[in-house]
Amino acid sequence: MKRRDWLRATALVSGSGLVAGEAAPFAFQSGKSGLKITGLRLVEARSRKRLPPYKIAYENWSAPNTAKALPMNRYGPGRQASGETFDPNLPLFPGVGGAFTVEVATDKGVTGYGRGGNGGKAHVLDLARWLVGEDPFDVARLWDVMYLNTLTYGRAGAAIHAISGVDLALWDIIGKATGWPVYKLIGGATKPRIPSYATLNDVQWKKKIGFKKIKLALPFGPLDGRDGLKKNAELVQYVREELGPDGEIMLDCWMALDEPYTLALAEAVAP
Repeated sequence: MKRRDWLRATALVSGSGLVAGEAAPFAFQSGKSGLKITGLRLVEARSRKRLPPYKIAYENWSAPNTAKALPMNRYGPGRQASGETFDPNLPLFPGVGGAFTVEVATDKGVTGYGRGGNGGKAHVLDLARWLVGEDPFDVARLWDVMYLNTLTYGRAGAAIHAISGVDLALWDIIGKATGWPVYKLIGGATKPRIPSYATLNDVQWKKKIGFKKIKLALPFGPLDGRDGLKKNAELVQYVREELGPDGEIMLDCWMALDEPYTLALAEAVAP
């Protein structure tokens, strides 16, 4: 389901008489906001408190020269820069391929910030032509406008990552202008707590800072045969011993498995 379809299906006002599937405005869209978008720019976001680089204790997802099951491995294993430390403040995919932060400014000084995914940086400023002069509160319509105007080169991947970053910035503006948290604007709380997990194979470090749910980068895939399958199972067994019986383990297979291997892997890690 595309995001705009979800919005249309879920943005229902209690007692309005609207049925699912009809386009229904959010409560804050009943009138004009009085704001106009004046521009977009890419900015560099930095943490106020930088995290310290740390020594890799075990096979980290982003550790240099660590085996990973990746779809491109059929043409040779991917390589990363050498080194033995991991700096959490540096991007995993620098340059145009990396994530980005976009700032959307308005004429009343309310500014929104959004984080977009890999590759979106190259496209995000091109979206300004459809946004400048518009009301940022028209968030669903603006998403449609951006999506429809990027169909010739978008519909997935980098273009959607660019749209997502801008969309988050628009929601940031709406939240600041109304004084409401965005989760309230899109329907309110549905649960008292949200569990989190860590995606790193450095289990000892993540366990030390409190994570009980770990998603592992799967080191080996179909091209690595039975020996690779055995090593995957050994990694899962190691992590189970580290986390104990109550920890949760997930596998990040990164689009690299086929059906027979997936079934064999499920059987190998079942114990």
